[in-house]
Amino acid sequence: MRSSDDDPIDELQALRTFAGAPTEFWSRYTRTLARLADTERLSILTRSEAEAGGEWQSLGAVGGAWPMEAPDLFAVAETAAAEGVVERRVAGLALAAWEVELGEEDRRCVAVAEKRTTIDLPRLRLAADVPAAYRQATMLRQSRDDLSGFANTLDLLSVLRGRRKFMEAALTLCNELAARHSCHQVALGWLNGRYVVLKALSHRENFDRKMDAAQRIEAAMEEALDQDDEIVWPHADSRAVTHDHQKCAEFTGAKNMVTIPLREGGRLIGAVWLERESPAFESAELQTFRVELDQVAEPMAQLKRRDRWWGARWKGEIEEALQRHWNLSHPWLKLAGVLTTLALIFVFTIPLPYRVEAPFLVRPAKQALLGAPFDGYLATAAIEAGDRVQAGQVLFTLDDATWQMQLAALEADVARFRAEAEQARGQNRMAEMRIAQAQGAQSAAQLEIVRQNLADATARAPFDGIIVEDAELGQRIGAAVARGDVLLRVAQADSLYAELDVPEFAVDDVEEGAGGELAFATRPEDSFPIRVDRVEPSAVAKEAGGVFPARASLVGETPEWMRPGMTGLAKIDAGKRTAWWQFTNRLVDWLRMKLWW
Repeated sequence: MRSSDDDPIDELQALRTFAGAPTEFWSRYTRTLARLADTERLSILTRSEAEAGGEWQSLGAVGGAWPMEAPDLFAVAETAAAEGVVERRVAGLALAAWEVELGEEDRRCVAVAEKRTTIDLPRLRLAADVPAAYRQATMLRQSRDDLSGFANTLDLLSVLRGRRKFMEAALTLCNELAARHSCHQVALGWLNGRYVVLKALSHRENFDRKMDAAQRIEAAMEEALDQDDEIVWPHADSRAVTHDHQKCAEFTGAKNMVTIPLREGGRLIGAVWLERESPAFESAELQTFRVELDQVAEPMAQLKRRDRWWGARWKGEIEEALQRHWNLSHPWLKLAGVLTTLALIFVFTIPLPYRVEAPFLVRPAKQALLGAPFDGYLATAAIEAGDRVQAGQVLFTLDDATWQMQLAALEADVARFRAEAEQARGQNRMAEMRIAQAQGAQSAAQLEIVRQNLADATARAPFDGIIVEDAELGQRIGAAVARGDVLLRVAQADSLYAELDVPEFAVDDVEEGAGGELAFATRPEDSFPIRVDRVEPSAVAKEAGGVFPARASLVGETPEWMRPGMTGLAKIDAGKRTAWWQFTNRLVDWLRMKLWW
């Protein structure tokens, strides 16, 4: 500040290159004009040309209020703005007014002074261009600062562009800001839901988020984001809430702090916290911070999205799409609500195919039991269980050596008795003839029995089928067998069917002729269509409860690998029911039984 003894001309020259705030400039400029005019009362008034009927406003004044009505003063100002210079006597006062250059096309400015002696108006008008010079110098400084800030921002972006990981870029950003702006510490926090997570601290690759200092910094960032504005402490706007910043300063010992929100496309994504001993953070420096952080926010956000596992990237892309196209906040909560509503509608109103599950066992409709026709010994066995056989194929044979000897003996007896009968007839011994004929008939009958046993000694397949049981004949060659022992069981191949065990609680839902599918335990990946042929009218008690046997045949060709005794699970079509009914019908029936009296 210059003293009152300074030359007004020197003061005006200094004001042309003044670098201070506009309020201080107009205060000094007004006092200097008053000294040049040798007057104790002077006001500088301005009015906007862009606003129709705009009112005059004061930029600076000395000497206090004018002892006259404001409209009279404004009338003098209007005349001066139109004519350039005016001298007039108003309300007993001699007034002089002249135009002041602001350097703005849409604003007019005049100075009005009380004329006590002769005023050197030409001299005063030479000082009229000082505000325009001040404005031009201010704009030049601002342009230079903007250019410097733009260069610094480009330099910062080039440094961050070489980083491939978000945490690496975050630490680099904090270190660069700390170095460029002489900060003791810089922190980057990222918004995660409703809370800020501290991601990086300058000059610290590792830190504990649970430490008190980190939590205080996070709270300060959340305070700025909640108000969606930057917070400067201790020179914060009185309207801003700075409770958490004050707590952070008390804990960390910080002298000057500023927290600046990070935005991507107008959306808050995080905050940067800066702290230093001195100097305090001024408005020009805050503007530089805004420019730098506005430029780095989007690259950092893109790097954060890429540096995630695929599930998080997929989730984030969906959220962004919903926010971009439908402007949805809390998209997952709303999506969950929509899906829940649709699911309830689907569960309670949409009928779905209902199928009754029943275990099954493959059985043959026609089978033959082949046993030993007489007491003897097993001679050969040409098959094993599971083999497919054709009608007439030899299955096994019994040893027939004894029967062959009996055959020869009986054939000899039959020939002998026939010869004796012929001899007796020739000698007319009728009684002996009849006895010989009777003995021959007896031997012939025994001969037929032996021949039949010899034929039965070779067992043949009665039809095309499958050997279901072979009593391990291959290991019993030469072993004795008794008449009537079952040695083989042959099932007809094209007569296999599935015997279903329909649960008692679902038997009313199963009708004859109903379709369905079954899958074998050995081949669960394949399913085969079936048709229910018959449901037995009586239940059978089993360990799992009462079941109603049902017979079902396969629709189409029977697989070659299908064998009697195979098991699996069948699902029988039983109409359509809602999903809610299918899920709860067993429970409802159980409750009815339990609560019934």
